[in-house]
Amino acid sequence: MKRPPSSAAAEPGKGSQRTKTASVERGIQAFQAQRWDEARRIMQRVLQQRPAEPNALHILGLIAARDGRFDLAERRLRRCTEVAPESADAHANLGNALAALDRTQEAEASYRKALALAPAHARAYYNLANCLQSQGRLEDAEHAFRQALELAPESIEARMNLGNLLRQRGRLDEAAALFQALLAARPELHHLWLNLGNIERQRGDLASAEQAYKRLLAQDPTNPRANLAMAVLALDQRDLATAEQYHERAAASAQAPAVELWTVRANLLQLRGQPDQAADAAKRALEAGETRPELRLQLIRLLTAGGGQVDALAILEDMLHQQGNAVPGLLGELVANQQALCDWRHWPERLGALVEQVKAGDCEAIAPFRCLTLPGLSAADHLRFMRAYAQRYQPWADAEPLWQTRPRTPQARPRIGFMSSDFYDHATARLTAAVFEHLDHNAFEYRAYAIGPARADPMRERLSRAFGGLIALHELDDDAAAARISDDGIDILIDLNGYAQQPRTGILARRPAPIQVAWLGFPATMGAPFIDYALVDEVVVPPQDAHYFAESLAYLPICYQPFDPTIAPAAQPTREALGLPEEAFVFCCFNNPSKLSPALFDLWCQLLREVPRAVLWLYAPADELRRNLSHSATERGVDAGRLVFADHCANAEHLARLGQADLFLDTWPYGAHTTARDALAVGVPVLTKRGDSFPSRVAASLLNAVDLSQLVCEGEEDYLQKAIALTREPERLLQLRTHLVKARQGARLFDPVHFAASLEALFQQMLDRQQAGLPPSNIGASTGN
Repeated sequence: MKRPPSSAAAEPGKGSQRTKTASVERGIQAFQAQRWDEARRIMQRVLQQRPAEPNALHILGLIAARDGRFDLAERRLRRCTEVAPESADAHANLGNALAALDRTQEAEASYRKALALAPAHARAYYNLANCLQSQGRLEDAEHAFRQALELAPESIEARMNLGNLLRQRGRLDEAAALFQALLAARPELHHLWLNLGNIERQRGDLASAEQAYKRLLAQDPTNPRANLAMAVLALDQRDLATAEQYHERAAASAQAPAVELWTVRANLLQLRGQPDQAADAAKRALEAGETRPELRLQLIRLLTAGGGQVDALAILEDMLHQQGNAVPGLLGELVANQQALCDWRHWPERLGALVEQVKAGDCEAIAPFRCLTLPGLSAADHLRFMRAYAQRYQPWADAEPLWQTRPRTPQARPRIGFMSSDFYDHATARLTAAVFEHLDHNAFEYRAYAIGPARADPMRERLSRAFGGLIALHELDDDAAAARISDDGIDILIDLNGYAQQPRTGILARRPAPIQVAWLGFPATMGAPFIDYALVDEVVVPPQDAHYFAESLAYLPICYQPFDPTIAPAAQPTREALGLPEEAFVFCCFNNPSKLSPALFDLWCQLLREVPRAVLWLYAPADELRRNLSHSATERGVDAGRLVFADHCANAEHLARLGQADLFLDTWPYGAHTTARDALAVGVPVLTKRGDSFPSRVAASLLNAVDLSQLVCEGEEDYLQKAIALTREPERLLQLRTHLVKARQGARLFDPVHFAASLEALFQQMLDRQQAGLPPSNIGASTGN
């Protein structure tokens, strides 16, 4: 049960001019003596005789709140304010009941009414401050805490909460000074070492944080919060075994807060590479009553990473209703979960507000990768946002590069390192495996750094063979991981993640290598001064658009995205087995559903109305997603039965089924990347619309590489008309499929040997510039097929 806010100093009857009866007096005395059952019985009898008795209503409301029956407390206290509107305490305690019900805006109104009646009501100011803080209104909350302290300077609670708020606002020196002063005046308050430790942790001084937590544990070895803090500290350092030990110690205490236990558990499971279990733990933490907005959002991100978008969306909708859009990141998380479920309620206003936040450079508005999926943003907007986001790494970027501070021994060949969380059966690995197998180990030494949890599968074994082993950095913190890379004498470090899933950008910020390169995982600039080059091609980033990147650009000659021709489909299933009509024209899109939008779906439904014999085959693994898409089709005048939904399956089975489609329809502004390559590889033409930013041009790059640029459209009408035309020209469609079969045998897009050589030529150019004392610069040029 959720704990209520701190009650106002309860003086039942204060402010009421009514005469107290003997029964009311006895009830008040029993309440003040904490004889709760007696007080309840007396006041219930009073209400039977006098239903509008404010003292009875007030005390019964407070007792209901004490019992965790906040709905009843709210009804009793609201009635009390109606019959005794002059009672400041009644308004203040109604605010407490409403806050406990997460009705924070109503609670705020009650607190302000109490303060209008009693401007010196310190407890009302204190609870108002907590209410404002829960809404993310930190400046207003600070003002209220300071008002409470001005009226009640002896309040330890208010001083502690003010210190925690200052920490939340990033004013760490002020927060530390406040807690240090409290400890100096009241050394018996040893629990404040926890607060000081949290401040040092936020400062990045993990050694001082550990010392503070251990000061508390020396006084109170079983303190659950101190043990949980040590667990969190161990997670920061990716010491999962130690984190588990401290978590178990905390869990052994009957006083351990369930919210914090489940929160630490969720983060531990996430780092272990168990997203489903992490999502379950996150859900339990939320159900246990976590109310701090920033922590709720962290838990919601863990919940969604494990597929819990439906639950996450419900919580986010409630947060938005209760707290408005004042919580940083709330709207972005809400929109991202709506995208994942194709839930387009309130879409224009929510998307519009979020896009404005992003355009203003609000780097807390949404995760960088999700930013790329938002309609209405340009490459210039992406650059502005990513530069703002990269500022969080500035302390390390300002420091001396790590590679210059550690000894580097002479080596016969330059050393190249690839860093990824996806060295297993993942799209990135499926694209790159054959290239890695054809690297020239006589010209360069290669290392592969695995920053994700170990996964035992044939692809990981294949990559390990290609590199002569994978170097596991997953359980090292950023400092230790960067030190390992630097000690290995890496000359060029290629990051395959960017800001995508499981990024370790902090490693790159420490500059373990003199040349650092972004490739493949994140189709945009990272906006960071510690990334020297981005590997691109002249379609995804034309030379005239190079100024939209903070990095210098290294141009690959054919396409920035490689392909492994050894990956083959399984035996092809029949259309009947896939739920596809045998004689229908099958449009398909196997992009992540989050790439869809109402405007795009409008166009697809128009296409289905124009081509009555066609169906649309979509990747939609979740039931809620399928319901939303079906409903959207019906709203647009299309029979929902013309949508065919596909589940997730292994890659070989996916390639096999994909061949039964007639035409792949691309999305925008974030288009098909690996999914487009899959379609082309099995002979399915891809229709795309050229966008004005990297993520919207990948399919165009692939089509250009196989000499099918006629399938690159210049606008929505062109896209629609070409799709309709292809349904009516079976011979042309057959020619396109035949062309792709031949291209698979001869086009350099499908040649990993050529790709590896092109990649290594760029590496050498980077090294030549660096050895000549020249800064990074745009290099490489298109050489055609």
